[in-house]
Amino acid sequence: MGSLVPAPGTNELDARKTQKSNKQQLTLAEIKFQAAERDGDRCQVTKRGKPGSEIAYILQEKLHGEALDIIKSNEIWFWLEAFWGEEKVAKWQELLIEGSGMNVNQVYNLITLDSRVHKYWDQGLVALRPVWRNEDETEMQIAVHWLPAQRHFIKMSPSDYVPINTRPLQHGVFRPYATPGDNPYIYACREDGSTFMVTSGDIFTLKTMDREEQPLPSFELLELRWHLSRIALMQEREEDEDEDEDEDEDEDEDEDEDEDEDEDEDEDSDYEHEWGCSIQKPSCYCWAK
Repeated sequence: MGSLVPAPGTNELDARKTQKSNKQQLTLAEIKFQAAERDGDRCQVTKRGKPGSEIAYILQEKLHGEALDIIKSNEIWFWLEAFWGEEKVAKWQELLIEGSGMNVNQVYNLITLDSRVHKYWDQGLVALRPVWRNEDETEMQIAVHWLPAQRHFIKMSPSDYVPINTRPLQHGVFRPYATPGDNPYIYACREDGSTFMVTSGDIFTLKTMDREEQPLPSFELLELRWHLSRIALMQEREEDEDEDEDEDEDEDEDEDEDEDEDEDEDEDSDYEHEWGCSIQKPSCYCWAK
């Protein structure tokens, strides 16, 4: 299998520079054709071909429906450097940013996926994690991971997230094994034609016959997308908590208003006379003693 290659080697950087120098000669359709041909026009997870497969961006203008303009800001890169270091972040910038815009239309930023897998990936239900790449950058492996669906966390307090006697990554809610529920699932094909349900941690192999013209999907951009997908999931959870707090505050305000109304109704209700009979309290408070 070879050794792990967490960072790009000289060959890969040279391939990136070659592709960048030729990019103006290629139309978007030609770039997508190169990626599709590299992948054999088949999903790199399910191994199914057309009509169900399509070209997907590893990093695009939007992630989970949100614009990635923040990627172009210095603030986000400073934040990423704090966690992953200057060297790794510099490589991400080199592959992703060009001038004042995002450089997304590159063969190494594209991967062929089944339309279902593509949709799950964009919606944050599933994530692709780069695992291994050989030294000549003609073969790599990626792992598929199901991400927890947000509904599992609704109305849960922070202390309920991970049971104290359970390893977090082994808990079914926090690490969905085969599906996060409500029928999202993926079936893949084996070489013998049989099928199997994809579960978290399953590894799939990607290859290229032409490293320069048809480079593999970028290990670095897949890694960045892997991190951003999980960050986006945490951000969605934080927004859900804020919404829950707002709803609770609204409910408390409604309850206070209801209590005030009930008190007013009690004051306006039948007045109990000292003789035991009940009479309606008059609207005028100048009443005789």
